[in-house]
Amino acid sequence: MKLKFNLLLVATVATICQISQLPAQAESTQIDRLVSQHSLASTLVEKKSLGAADKLPTAKDLIAQSRSKTRKTNIRRKPIKKQGITGTTTQNTTTPQSQTPTTLPAKGQTQVLVSDIIIKTPTGALAPELESKVRQVLTVKPGQPTTREQLEQNLNAIKALGAFSAVEIVPEDTSKGVRLSFLVTPYGGLRQVQIRTLPANSTSVIKQADIDSIFGNQYGKPLNAVELQAAIKQLNEFYQKQGYNLAQVVDVQELNADGTLTLVIAEGLIEDVQVRFINKEGSLVDDKKEPIRGNTRPFIVTREAELKPGKIFNRATAEKDLRRIFGLGIFDDVRISFAPGTDPAKVILQLNVLERKTSSVLFGAGISSTSGLFGSGNYSQLNVGGNAQKLGADLQIGSRGDNLYDLNFSDPWIATDPNRTSYNVNIFQRRSYS
Repeated sequence: MKLKFNLLLVATVATICQISQLPAQAESTQIDRLVSQHSLASTLVEKKSLGAADKLPTAKDLIAQSRSKTRKTNIRRKPIKKQGITGTTTQNTTTPQSQTPTTLPAKGQTQVLVSDIIIKTPTGALAPELESKVRQVLTVKPGQPTTREQLEQNLNAIKALGAFSAVEIVPEDTSKGVRLSFLVTPYGGLRQVQIRTLPANSTSVIKQADIDSIFGNQYGKPLNAVELQAAIKQLNEFYQKQGYNLAQVVDVQELNADGTLTLVIAEGLIEDVQVRFINKEGSLVDDKKEPIRGNTRPFIVTREAELKPGKIFNRATAEKDLRRIFGLGIFDDVRISFAPGTDPAKVILQLNVLERKTSSVLFGAGISSTSGLFGSGNYSQLNVGGNAQKLGADLQIGSRGDNLYDLNFSDPWIATDPNRTSYNVNIFQRRSYS
């Protein structure tokens, strides 16, 4: 019996040495990792915003939808990443209540006998209701052996509760085994959630009242990272419903001593609007890999768009812009895409247009009782000088000297006139009958 006790004590001391080599404090920085810290350019633009562009209808789709309205109207909770004892990142995809007790460690793992388990804060006792929640998720038990792997699992289970900003295990050798002290640091009380937009000088499209309506039920209570994450998801969905498809919470700052929590949001501020010409396959280059050059001047397209540099991208506004640009009558299709801006918190809005054939020439001949034999010709150009101006000419020459002509020119918008002034010029000679 004495031999068995000595062997157990040796194994206990050896494993205490292993546990002691772990970080002195394995902090749970859940709030910092609720939202991955990244720039709008590297992630939002490349992934989310491009996905948003895929979901945006093209101008042809919008026109088709509007024509069929009389028949039929057509109208994201990531698991919190946890940091284990070893500092590696692991994922906990089950709720603490659904976790099953860890089985005995695999052969070859060093085991220690657990003599006692203590749960407390660094400054003293833990509130009874919180201590109860912690004990419910622990699979390590007094009087049973445990391993390093099982301790990691228990740490992650405690972190998954979302109630603690830091979790630490302090082992202590005793004659009966190892006493494990779980030191947990509860979050402070949440008084208010506020937002800070990127870039810093931009004006948010969301009101504080909307923020309070989403997070208000958490005010006056200790912060819980799990509940906070659910509310952040709800906030992102709120932006989506309002049409701000590029808006996203990109960072969560530390809870202030006064109970204020700040969310950093990139709402999709437009840095520039670019016009690009594509072919029927949607490519920007031709068969010779040369960029496709259009006939239309870029400002003719951008002046039709309400979305300008300095504005927040909105889906409903983008759809209206697509309809207006398509309505010029010089494009077969108009599509939207995005690119990262020079400022990582901004995006470049790209208007991809497919030009149509805008000129035509027709000739004809005939006979009538008034003109006798006659010949006619017609010329039409819908995009004069790339300015969306229209020029038309009709000429008819008859054998009886009855010549008719009609020359017309129209400009739908004089340059960048804010009043959108247009004009028409018409010179003609026609025959009328009474």
